[in-house]
Amino acid sequence: MYRNFQFIAYRTPTNGLEDRTGLGPGPLPPISGASEALLKAQVGAATPSDDLNARLRRMIKVIEIAKEKADPLSSTLKIFVAPEFYFRPKTGLTQRSYSEGDKEYLSNALNMFQDESFKGWLFVCGTVVWEQYNVAHQQTVAWNTAFILEGGKSGRFLVHKRIYATPDAINRETSPLRVSGKIEELRGYVDPVHAVFQIAGYWMGLEICMDHDSLLLRQGVPKRAKRDNVPTLKERGLAVQILTACGMNVQPGALYLDKERSIVRVDGDQRGAEPRSEIVRVLEVRAPGSPRSEHCVALETSAETPPFKVVALPADVQMEVTDPTALKYPQELAIYGLLPLPLRPPPPPPPSAP
Repeated sequence: MYRNFQFIAYRTPTNGLEDRTGLGPGPLPPISGASEALLKAQVGAATPSDDLNARLRRMIKVIEIAKEKADPLSSTLKIFVAPEFYFRPKTGLTQRSYSEGDKEYLSNALNMFQDESFKGWLFVCGTVVWEQYNVAHQQTVAWNTAFILEGGKSGRFLVHKRIYATPDAINRETSPLRVSGKIEELRGYVDPVHAVFQIAGYWMGLEICMDHDSLLLRQGVPKRAKRDNVPTLKERGLAVQILTACGMNVQPGALYLDKERSIVRVDGDQRGAEPRSEIVRVLEVRAPGSPRSEHCVALETSAETPPFKVVALPADVQMEVTDPTALKYPQELAIYGLLPLPLRPPPPPPPSAP
C-alpha cells in the first residue's frame, strides 16, 4: 500500500506559435538499451512519423531521468505528468494533428510503461491530438486524448477533452462532444464518469485544461460514486486531482477534494499561466462534515508549494524552440516533496455464514 505520493512535473512549452504552427520536435534523444527493448516489444516493426518518434523518445528519456531522481521507496506513488499538447505535431492534418495510425502507434508504444520496472509510478503522458474520419457520417472528429498508465499493471485509462478553447486552434465543431450530437456511439467516450479512475485503491481524477474550468470532475465524481456504489467517493472526494493544461490555472470552485488533499498541475503555455507547475492543497472547506454541498465548495488553498528539486534537461532532450516567448520557458523536471495519501477505508466485512 502507498503511504505518500510524489508529484513529478515535466515542464516544457507546448503552445503553438503565432502563425499557428507548432513547436518543433527537436533532436532524436538517445534512450537506454532497456528502454529500446521495451519499446520494440510493444511496436515491433511499425514506424511512426518523424515528429511523433522524436517526441516519444524524448518523453522516454525524460522518464529515465525522473526515475533516477525520484523517491526510491516502494511506499511512495510517483505521479509523472506532462503538459497538454505534448504530442501534437509542428505541422499535421487539418487540426495540426496526428493521423489515426500515428495515434495507434503511440497507444501501443506507451504500454512499455506498464512494465514491472515502472511499478510504483503513475504516468499522465500529456495529451495527443489526432484526427479520425467517420465514413458512415462523413464527419471528421478531432480528439485531444490523455493516456494514463500505471507502472507494473496492464490496462490504462483514456480521458478525452470535451471543451476546446479558441487558443487550441482546433475547430470546435469537430470536437467529440459536439460531434456526439450526431454520432451516438461517441457519447460514452466524453462521459465525465471516465475522468475518474482508481489506482491501487485510491480514487483520482484528471482534467484537460478547459474541462477544469467547465467543472468536469464536479460532474464526474458523483456520477462515478453512484455508478460504482462508492458513497465515500462522493462524500470525501478524490485522493489526488490532476490537471494537465496549456493555459489554465487551478480554479478553487472546480476542485472535488476534501481537507488536506491536493491538486497537481503542469502547464505548457509559454505565454503565461504561472507557475508552470504546482501543488495546491485544500486547507479548509466551507461546510465541515459536508464538503459536497450543492453550492460551490469554498476552499482556501496554500501558496505555491515549491519543488524540492529542479532538474534542468540537457540540450539533446529539449523541444526545438525558436519563438522568443517560448525560450523563456525552462525545460526541466520539477520534483516535489512527499505528501501523504489519505487512509483508504477498510474493505467491507465478508458476509456472515448462513
